[in-house]
Amino acid sequence: QAPEESVTPAASVLSVAYTTNGPVDADEVGRLIEIRAGEPLTDKATANTIRNLFATGRFANVEIEATPVAGGVAVVVHLFRSYRIHPLRFIHAQLSREELTRTVGFSVGSVYDADDVKEGSLDIKRRLEAEGYLNSQVSPEVTFDEKKFEARVVYRVVPGKVAAVAPAFFDGDTKPFTPDELRGR
Repeated sequence: QAPEESVTPAASVLSVAYTTNGPVDADEVGRLIEIRAGEPLTDKATANTIRNLFATGRFANVEIEATPVAGGVAVVVHLFRSYRIHPLRFIHAQLSREELTRTVGFSVGSVYDADDVKEGSLDIKRRLEAEGYLNSQVSPEVTFDEKKFEARVVYRVVPGKVAAVAPAFFDGDTKPFTPDELRGR
């Protein structure tokens, strides 16, 4: 005979509130939170709430706090806004804006990620090297607008000089080929 498992009933939610570190659409947040007052606090409602809020791309973090109170729990959903990239600028780059945006892999309106910005500077440097700019320098600058939750990303590019390719010179015996045949390959 299998031992009986004790199942603790989920605590009843007495209240649901949220906090945020920036402006949000209260109606939208209310629709996205699936935890409801008067219902049990379940893993499913908690997971769905977190998933719904993250799916908007507007939040960098979501925390749900359930505090025991007489007769159940008081739930507070803590929302931490994501910064969006606006604007995205490239100063003194020798490539088109479209090419540079493809190179960094994000655009205006994307969620800001410090690692992506850093990697973007390396990607621009590699792209410039492919164009012959072997000593380029790329410096990203980021400033944050805490009221609009925007990250201003500016890549300052010092491309350097384009590498020159000298004509091939062969010193020694090139048989069975002639120097002109080798230059043509």
